[in-house]
Amino acid sequence: MLINGVKTTAIQFKKDIMSTEKKTKPLTMINDIFKNPILNCKVSNTEAALEVYKEIRKKNESRKVSNRGGYQSPLLLREEREKIFTAEVMKDILEEAINVYGWKKPVNFNIDGAWFNANESGDYNISHRHSKSHFSFVWYLKVPDSSSGQLILEHPDGALIMTGLFDLERNGKNYYNSELMQITPSEGLMVMFPASLKHRVERYEGQATRVSLAFNGSFKQ
Repeated sequence: MLINGVKTTAIQFKKDIMSTEKKTKPLTMINDIFKNPILNCKVSNTEAALEVYKEIRKKNESRKVSNRGGYQSPLLLREEREKIFTAEVMKDILEEAINVYGWKKPVNFNIDGAWFNANESGDYNISHRHSKSHFSFVWYLKVPDSSSGQLILEHPDGALIMTGLFDLERNGKNYYNSELMQITPSEGLMVMFPASLKHRVERYEGQATRVSLAFNGSFKQ
């Protein structure tokens, strides 16, 4: 190839790299920066949330936002949220978030909005993000089939994806060479991720209804 009019040889990296005559210091890994932690924990006491879901489902038609098919409830009212989001439900994941981000206590957490999603066979959600909040959450309340309908988190750097970097052949996927992260739903699983991350839900193929609770939240001191 030509660089500034000078003919050069393209560099090809192989498994066995020849050493140079002059010994140099080994390369060191630069610290990762601007991380996007994806937190999850198991919250098994889903009964209260499912009761609220049943009551709302009886009274309200579905909204259409990112969902293609399925049911999406209106935003939960304050009294409905208070029945669900007890200290016991939120304690583990919020404590972990505070530890991971290194915030000084006391830290207050506020739920900015919450809604139920119910998927039947063939339903899915298109790619979207939630603005105006720090974090987004999904809590899987009823999962009769976990083989489909995965939650997909997308790489935050769309410009980097457009360069074709992630099209290179890989020895295996890792956090540096993957444009997507897939999360398999399971009953009681609660997932927390930055609200700015685009995400979608793959087509659900189960024969029984899957129910989840999505919500956004922010921290303040």
